Amino acid sequence: MLKLYLTLILVVGALTASSLTDSLNVRLVGGTGSCSGRVEVYYRGQWGTVCDDDWDMRDAAVVCRQMGCGGALRAHSSAHFGKGTGLTLMDNVGCSGNESSIRECRHNGFGKHDCNHGEDAGVTCSDDIRLMNGGGFCDGRVEIYHNGEWGTVCGDNWDMKDAEVVCRKMGCGRALSITHSAHFGEGNGPVLLDDVGCAGHESSLTSCSHRGLGITNCGHSEDAGVICSDVLQSPILTLISPNSTVWSQETLQFRCTAPHSASIFLDFSLCKDGKLVKSQKAQSSTTFTVTVDTSHQGQYSCNYSNFIIPSSRSNSINITVADLNVRLINGTGSCSGRVEVYYRGRWGTVCDDDFGINDAAVVCRQMGCGGALSVHSSADFGKGTGSILLDNVRCSGSESSITECRHNGFGRHDCNHGEDAGVTCSDNIRLINGSGDCDGRVEIYHDGQWGTVCGDNWDMKDAEVVCRQVGCGRALNSTHSARFGEGNGPVLLDDVGCPGRESNLRSCSHGGFGKNNCSHSEDAGVICSDDVLQSPILILISSDSTVLPGETVQFRCAIRNPSIDADFHLFKDGVSIKTQTAKSYSTFTLTVDTSDQGQYSCDYSYRKNNSIISSSRSKSISITVGKWTGGFIVRISYQSRISYQMKAEGWSCKHSQCLCRRDLAFFPLLSDRRCVERVCGRLT
Repeated sequence: MLKLYLTLILVVGALTASSLTDSLNVRLVGGTGSCSGRVEVYYRGQWGTVCDDDWDMRDAAVVCRQMGCGGALRAHSSAHFGKGTGLTLMDNVGCSGNESSIRECRHNGFGKHDCNHGEDAGVTCSDDIRLMNGGGFCDGRVEIYHNGEWGTVCGDNWDMKDAEVVCRKMGCGRALSITHSAHFGEGNGPVLLDDVGCAGHESSLTSCSHRGLGITNCGHSEDAGVICSDVLQSPILTLISPNSTVWSQETLQFRCTAPHSASIFLDFSLCKDGKLVKSQKAQSSTTFTVTVDTSHQGQYSCNYSNFIIPSSRSNSINITVADLNVRLINGTGSCSGRVEVYYRGRWGTVCDDDFGINDAAVVCRQMGCGGALSVHSSADFGKGTGSILLDNVRCSGSESSITECRHNGFGRHDCNHGEDAGVTCSDNIRLINGSGDCDGRVEIYHDGQWGTVCGDNWDMKDAEVVCRQVGCGRALNSTHSARFGEGNGPVLLDDVGCPGRESNLRSCSHGGFGKNNCSHSEDAGVICSDDVLQSPILILISSDSTVLPGETVQFRCAIRNPSIDADFHLFKDGVSIKTQTAKSYSTFTLTVDTSDQGQYSCDYSYRKNNSIISSSRSKSISITVGKWTGGFIVRISYQSRISYQMKAEGWSCKHSQCLCRRDLAFFPLLSDRRCVERVCGRLT
């Protein structure tokens, strides 16, 4: 019997321990009291932390409810309560907010993460008190939690000493003001406290004198409230528009969001370089729409107020307004695409006749996109619509605007939209001195020169923005202290602070371009997850893709983000025919015969840790080699564009003029349209 009794005790004990472990699988560490701190979960005999990726108020609400701590006040990131030890057990937690346990929420799987303890998540819960219907955490109607429900406090005898206790309990600094008569709206549920009398030093409102919980002679029209000194936390400013580099007459949209939802209207303000641009009233968040011109270039931020106290400023976003008369369409990002210019109230395309790397360099510089990587012809970024505004553009490369270059005159052309020109620029960011496209020292392009980024406060969220911007997947590491070597030129950014969702490093908060207290020994870098090299760009330098035997064809294979010495490979119909080593790009020259007709592409590779890493293939270019079947082949071209190509029996290369034979008629080209090239060949 004793043995059976002991067995039952052990079984019941084991079941109780198991049940306890299941219910108490979360704790808060490093906070003040039991209702704030770093979130840790229990799994298979050990405690571990939660990564702050995707961590938000819905996740915090589940933890606070699970801890019996009322509502969630704040969701903390970046190890706000200190770095944990041991394992990171959860990442990318996604709660709906209704779960009874954090383990019921979606996540990557226990122990599956890409985080370090600098990203440990935390929460601050409301304990047994909360402020409702204010503009943030630290103002609103006072409510307390008792016997399973929330209730209000009557405003009878409500004074600043009572408010001091509430503000201190909430972690919101000193009391600025008290409110009566349901200033923040009438509550629901019972009125739980009346005739509260605090000395001001109590740790909890329920420790003050009062009539007794639930004993009142008040209605909700008398609900009490407070306004504390930390009333309004800074909002978050996000750029809804896809690019931070825009052109005149385009529309920009920003969203300014208060950190917590409010049921009263707030006064939101959008500022540029510290000066008010727009203000509008909304609940919780508002969208500002701005139609830009050059005066709108600058640093944007926002704040809000509850009509009594303003919040501090949000993060800043830098907006660049490109020169008014050029834009790039249908590319990837703001630094590649079909070239379009603005003239007399309309946008139009540029013909690819004579459009070369010098012309592309002017466009890229005008767009604030660094150097030109490649020139595109034959509507590579799709056919435009409307007018063709420029043809035979000839830039020296030093112009500040494409419209300063020589051209035929606006609207004068002999092209169609199948000849629309495009460019690919190096964007305004690059990674230097790494082992490939996706690691290296971070450099940005500003005011005509490349410069580095200081490593002060440089972290994984900043690295995430860089890796996403250069198309290299997720950030694996952020580096400091010139790990990839010291740069040249200025240090352009310092104290960069990205929430991690920006599309461009310039959109993150920073000290201002060129404002820093750093040297190149502190240059920042990144290592991104994408070891697969981006495909290069293959362009045809020669004037035409239809050639004759014995003629020369030239291709350029260019890396999108030049940073390494690489082996470039030229392929015809999928078979490698040439390899040469170069940095940034390589030019392949072929003297063709009929066997060289086919589809050409390129890739590049480099050696890393005794292995070869290769890029994917470029887009292909089709080359047609004309076949001579008799007589003479005559090619007449004008300004690098083929005008006529024909087989002409009885043709003499002694003709003093370039002639075209079509339908047995001869038409001499006018003297002002000089023949740039004539090729005569005899059948061999």
